This record gives sequence, C-alpha cells and structure tokens, in this order.
Amino acid sequence: MSQLKSYEYVIAIVEQGGISQAAEALHIAQPALSRYLKKLEADLETDLFDRSVIPIRLTEAGRLYVETGREILAAQRQLAKQLEELRLGRNAVVRVGISPTRSPYLMPALIGAYHSLHPEGRVVIEEHNSAELHRLLSQGELDLMISWLDADTAAFACVPLFDEEIRLAVPGSWHCSSQDVMDVVRQRQMICVGKGLALWHLTHRLIENVGAKQPVIECQSIETALSFVKRGLGATLVPSYIGQFGSAEQNRALQFMDLPTEQFPDSAAYRRQICLFYRREQRLTQAERAFIACAREVERAP
Repeated sequence: MSQLKSYEYVIAIVEQGGISQAAEALHIAQPALSRYLKKLEADLETDLFDRSVIPIRLTEAGRLYVETGREILAAQRQLAKQLEELRLGRNAVVRVGISPTRSPYLMPALIGAYHSLHPEGRVVIEEHNSAELHRLLSQGELDLMISWLDADTAAFACVPLFDEEIRLAVPGSWHCSSQDVMDVVRQRQMICVGKGLALWHLTHRLIENVGAKQPVIECQSIETALSFVKRGLGATLVPSYIGQFGSAEQNRALQFMDLPTEQFPDSAAYRRQICLFYRREQRLTQAERAFIACAREVERAP
C-alpha cells in the first residue's frame, strides 16, 4: 500500500475518533484496518496511538506522523491540480471557504467577476464557522478562505481585501440621518444578534457605554435581525458588508449609521480587516491566482 494511503488511514482514525469509525468511513473492514495499523507501527518501530486510554489517542510520534501526513497530502492534491491545468489547458476547481453570514453578500459579486473572465472555471463554496474553516484550510481541504485577520489566521499567507466596520442598521422609516447615532441607540430599541458571538458582545458593550435600554429582542442570525429592523421593530449592529453588498431592495428599507468608535476605549473591536488566506507553503494554481485577483478588485469596489 502507498505511503499516501498510510497517511490517509491514520488521519481518518484521528478525525473519525477511532478505528471502527474510520473503517466505516473508509469502507473497509475494521479488522483489516487494525492489522494494517499494527503493521505500519511495526515498520516504523514506534506506536502512533496510545491504546491504554479509551478512546485511543495519538502519541507524540503519532502527532508528528499526522502533521507531516497532512502537509504531504495537501501538497499532493495541489500538485494534481497544477498538472490538470497543464494537461487540459483550463483552470482547475477552486474550493473557497467562507462564513455562512458573509457568503450570500460577498460571493455573488466575486463569483460573477471570476466567471466573466473564466466562464468555465469551477468554484466550490464551503460555508463553515471560523474554527472549521481554519482546520480545512490547514489540511488542504480548502484552497482559499475568506475571513478576518487575527492571531488564529496569522499562520496563513494573507491577501488583504477590505476593512469591515460595524454599523448601526435602522429602519429607513425612522429618518435618522440628521440624528446623533448615540442618541438613536439611547432612545430606540436595540435588537441583539447571536448570543455569545462577537456582535452580541459588541451590542451589550455599546449599550453599557451609552447607558441605553437592554434589548427586548434577541435572535441568532443577522438575517432575522434585519427582518425585524425592516418592520420598524428596532435597530441592530451589522458588519458594513451588509450595506455594501446588500440588494437595492434591502437597502431601500434600511439606513446604515456609522458608529463614533473613537469614543470607545475598545474601538478596535468595531473594525477588522477581511482577507483572503491560503497556506504559506501552497504553490498557487492558475485558477487560485485568478480568483485572488478578482477578489481584490471586487472587494475594493465601493
């Protein structure tokens, strides 16, 4: 059996949480996988898993084996795509990861720009939370990721796209353009989004800073919060891409107000840089380079 298959089997055991689960996912018999693992460990002259605990877990040698295996498998997948481009003379598939919240706003414009230049280019969009996106990109299961720049993404190569600021979305019927945004927060009802998430904490921080009323409406998604705002039931904090990339119909029903973040000691929390990330060791395919170029142009558009 090939070395690549050995890496795939051991990684499957780790990701599936055990030999039985990995065997099922790999569509092989559990005894066969157990025998293969024992032979592999004998060949390596070291144990990859500690079997004294349940579930079994990686030894230090196992962690090194899995880490190296993931790098090699990612490089092999990347090489296969580059060879495909050379052989067929067309762009390979690009797998892009992005959060479910950003995707409906950012991706239509980006994909439209990419397909206008590369009509046959295939794009697979995967929507996950930030932790899962980081894992998939690290393991080479994503080619590119759109997320914000922070300590967790510092390990990746980074292409800055735009600054994402937090704004106050209010019903268009309120006609607040001439009002001070802090007065709006104090006098009107706030809607809180995503308990425990960044916007939820920012909303409560803002309310505390200005002495406003506690929200009487809480929901999990920005889309739900915006549906309440459109009905005139309150205002909510949203990332700036909601207005920048939202539909004309949506934006006619809403008004977006800038927050005077310089008044707050933690104002950096109201602004973050959105970037496109890829693995530092990744040799970009023609398709990935083209996609990055389109992203830089689209996301800089006003």
